[in-house]
Amino acid sequence: AHTRVGRMGRFRPSVPIRRHELEQRGLWFVDRLCEPHVTSVLLKEIFGDRDGEVAGRFMEETGSDGHFPDGRAINTYRFKNEFVTEEGLLGSDAFKIRDGSPDWLVEETEQMRKGLLHLQHNVCLLRDPEDPDAFYPRIEMQKTSSFDELEGWSKDSLNWLYDDYFGARQDTLWRDNARRTLPALMTCTGQLVCGEDLGMVPPCVPPVLDELGILGLRIQRMPHEEGEFGRPNRYPYATVCSPSCHDTTTTRAWYETDRHRRARYAHQVLGMQGDGALASSFPPPMAYRVEHVEEGSGAQRRRTSIGSVGVEDLGGVADGSGDTGFVERQHPPPDKCEPHVMRAIVRQHMASPSALAVFPAQDLLALEASYAQRPAEEETINDPTNNRHYWRFRLHVRLEDMLANSEWLADIRELVNESGRQEGKLTV
Repeated sequence: AHTRVGRMGRFRPSVPIRRHELEQRGLWFVDRLCEPHVTSVLLKEIFGDRDGEVAGRFMEETGSDGHFPDGRAINTYRFKNEFVTEEGLLGSDAFKIRDGSPDWLVEETEQMRKGLLHLQHNVCLLRDPEDPDAFYPRIEMQKTSSFDELEGWSKDSLNWLYDDYFGARQDTLWRDNARRTLPALMTCTGQLVCGEDLGMVPPCVPPVLDELGILGLRIQRMPHEEGEFGRPNRYPYATVCSPSCHDTTTTRAWYETDRHRRARYAHQVLGMQGDGALASSFPPPMAYRVEHVEEGSGAQRRRTSIGSVGVEDLGGVADGSGDTGFVERQHPPPDKCEPHVMRAIVRQHMASPSALAVFPAQDLLALEASYAQRPAEEETINDPTNNRHYWRFRLHVRLEDMLANSEWLADIRELVNESGRQEGKLTV
């Protein structure tokens, strides 16, 4: 009730870490692990010359934690009572500014708000408000400076408990709950059920989905296997595949954001050739299972057909360990996700073994240059990390205009037909 973002949340129901488990591993300093770890060094690092102002307005000094090289004490702090919770901090008058305030003041206030919120999240464990002996690991606690400043043995102990909490101790509870609740939900609808098994997926999820016949979800930028990108040709049949979804940026925005990642993706996944063109071969799904050897540059190279682009499995390059920097420098891919780039991405997913290939409207609109003129970041439906990002995306093209665009519709129809997915039939 006191939080506004999900970073400090926990799973319910779940089996907590008990106090005696912490004590058995020598982690007696529970307050240190559960309270935001704030020092004068961290205040200086985050707020610069405004560190004194922040300490005076929002903090109470609690002691010291070592000394600077010049002998000055490194002070430790805690939030004042009125700012202990996210609700108290973000709802306070401290960040209210008048309409028409100068841009520098607006930016300065926002940076202070973000910095203080970052400090509030600088914890390793979360307390259970109803049980003083129950604790939960803060998601991604390893990325906090609170964790980083612990001794090695403490980190090892916390890491073991973290892995056990997310990867082992919940299995029985969550599996039993799923077997009880999911069948009830499935019988309440005639719709096909798909599980959003993305991100941190507990070990119990895949077997339960398989047992209940629930399709999994595959988003290329959130791979289930080793590697930076998902490979649509390797997706299981019992999945729904898509290059993006409502909780991610659009494919166009994702492609255009990071120059180095774009180069790796274009060469390793889309099979971009040296002249900047995308490989045009497009075998039907059955060809995914065909391997052949061909001559190239005086040496045999193993080549596996994987969709619309025939990406070559050349060891280092295809698995992401090669020198793509050289390729990027010599043959950079298009900066923009132009229609021919998006077409190659859609083709890969159309030809995937996945039972269903589903595409957000924004990704299909990007097949037509005139539909992809607005800034790509404006097409994001939902940003889960931003509680102020609302679901306000609206199509910028009239439905009547799309229905009248025969060339665009014919392009989509061709992609469907050549993949073997026409009329709901998949050629295998």
